[in-house]
Amino acid sequence: MKLSNLDQLRVWAALTGLLLAVAYFAMVWLGMDNRDSLVMLTVSVAGFELFFLTQELSQAWRRRNG
Repeated sequence: MKLSNLDQLRVWAALTGLLLAVAYFAMVWLGMDNRDSLVMLTVSVAGFELFFLTQELSQAWRRRNG
């Protein structure tokens, strides 16, 4: 399957978000402090994905109703 550049970017963002979430839970489990920057990175990746999801849903809705 050949993915477009945008789809490849979304796959990398999803993998990065999962890796950051795993790193956060590992830091909590190990009792490490100063997790704020890791939380902000994870939330920014999630926001990126949510933006593209809503854009894709909006385009699908326009195609169906337009």
